[in-house]
Amino acid sequence: MKKRLVELYGVNDQVEIYLKTVHGESWQPGRVIQLDNPGVWVEIGGGSHWFVTNRQRIRKADSDE
Repeated sequence: MKKRLVELYGVNDQVEIYLKTVHGESWQPGRVIQLDNPGVWVEIGGGSHWFVTNRQRIRKADSDE
């Protein structure tokens, strides 16, 4: 069975989330601010918060950045 997002990520983990906007689609850097089964809350630049439940829309940020 696949792990849930709350099992894959922890609070303060640096991540990227995939967003579609009127300006296009892109991966946005952020950090996990809260675990809330079945997903996680992510804060991205500018202070906006996103609730992510789709594993294909979130990934760990590269450690090189």
